[in-house]
Amino acid sequence: MDNYFMFVVFTYCFILYLVYIYLYVLYRERYLALWCLAGSLLIFKLSFDFIFVSLGLDYSSLPLYIKIIDQAVVMLSGLFMIWGAYQFFKMPLTKRFFYVFSLFIILSISMVLFNSTSNLISSPANIFVGITLFRSGILFIKNKVLNGLGNAVTGGVFISWGVVFCIYPFCRDIDWFIPWLYYLLSVCGALVVICLLITFFLKTRKELAISESKFRLLAENAQDVIYRIFFKPRLRVEYISPAAKTITGYTPEEYYSKLNQIYKRVHPEDVSQFDPMKGPSNKLPVNIAFRFFHKNNNMVWIEQRNTPIYNDSGKVVGYECIARDITENKNLEKRLEYLSYHDYLTGLGNRFYFEEHLQNCHNKHLKSIGIIVCDIDGLKLINDTLGHSFGDAVIKEAGYMIKKSFRENDITARIGGDEFAIILKNCKKETLMMSCSRLRQFLADHNMKRPDLPVYMSVGFAYGSDKNINIFELFKDADNMMYLEKQKKSSTTKIAISNTLTKTSM
Repeated sequence: MDNYFMFVVFTYCFILYLVYIYLYVLYRERYLALWCLAGSLLIFKLSFDFIFVSLGLDYSSLPLYIKIIDQAVVMLSGLFMIWGAYQFFKMPLTKRFFYVFSLFIILSISMVLFNSTSNLISSPANIFVGITLFRSGILFIKNKVLNGLGNAVTGGVFISWGVVFCIYPFCRDIDWFIPWLYYLLSVCGALVVICLLITFFLKTRKELAISESKFRLLAENAQDVIYRIFFKPRLRVEYISPAAKTITGYTPEEYYSKLNQIYKRVHPEDVSQFDPMKGPSNKLPVNIAFRFFHKNNNMVWIEQRNTPIYNDSGKVVGYECIARDITENKNLEKRLEYLSYHDYLTGLGNRFYFEEHLQNCHNKHLKSIGIIVCDIDGLKLINDTLGHSFGDAVIKEAGYMIKKSFRENDITARIGGDEFAIILKNCKKETLMMSCSRLRQFLADHNMKRPDLPVYMSVGFAYGSDKNINIFELFKDADNMMYLEKQKKSSTTKIAISNTLTKTSM
């Protein structure tokens, strides 16, 4: 009967050991490792006892060191059990337990050395294990890991198991009670396995719920939109954070119920960016930037990072997405791009803009091209006499008249402090001549109406209709023609500007 019940106890302890090894492999928690150590030591002890009893050996005949190791193994299992319980509740194990452990080790060695009976030799180890189990039960009762009855049940099982361990050495001589004692040990062990598993999974679920709550709070308070979208088996949004309303104007509820309608708010030119996301072969994160028409019909730029979600077959069925409003960045980018190509004073293209178009025209071998070069006369005299602010006003007015004089598709640019250039692509020579005449007429009209802000310009032009013509030579010809005109009217222009400046200063 003793052998049978010892085998039952061994079986339950072995199950405990396997369960916690499996859980440790899955979760790598320190308290699981400690409980695995406690279980392995207890199995070692029970295996030793089972073999010893089966062979009908006398405990008193064992060597002293075997007895000491035997009792130390039992006490170590209790130490690891209580240590694991403290780790389970994220509490440090006090030094007091190590002192108590040392005291019981000394007491057990003393019992062995004094050649005490087997009951007395085993009593320190069993009492120490009983104390650790009793303390573990108190921990479970006091800490609210399980709700209500769960705390009391788990703690009660530990306490009961501890009591059985404590009375075990004192009841070994009662023949009729020994089988029931082993039976109590096995039942308590089984209940501990069940209660610890329930407690572990409830604790894990509680921690997951807390973690999910924190992440949900983080997602719902984030400025970026966080959402999960599925394309298969149908298009649907599983979750979307409240920031969606701020960025797009649509509430999460509207995304859940009207996704197809909202999807149509993507700018038609950007819809194709979503096509690669629908393919099952695209298993890498996808970054896209697209335009979206806000609920108030304003257009916003959205940047989105999409991480694939796979089904059991390894196919992409949806994405976890983080989207943010980059409208301000896009506007700034557009503004910087504009400034890099345009003159800040007149709004015309700058020299870089002009030279890039000049090179493009050269590469395309246009059928015909006209180039006009203009230079403001007397700008240095105006700056020196009336200041640079007055000179800037003259430059602005000159730029305004150049804009008015040419077509929208003509390339107009300010290529120097007082110099402008215009490219007319695929034009007739008559169009070029008419444009020059129109500019001169605007200048004459302006100077009649605004004598307080005189604008005099020299204009040169060149025209080519040969595909093999060198456009850079054409630009040089227009520039030379402009300088010839400037030299011809140099004296008269200076007199006119001086008279105007005299009147302005009076």
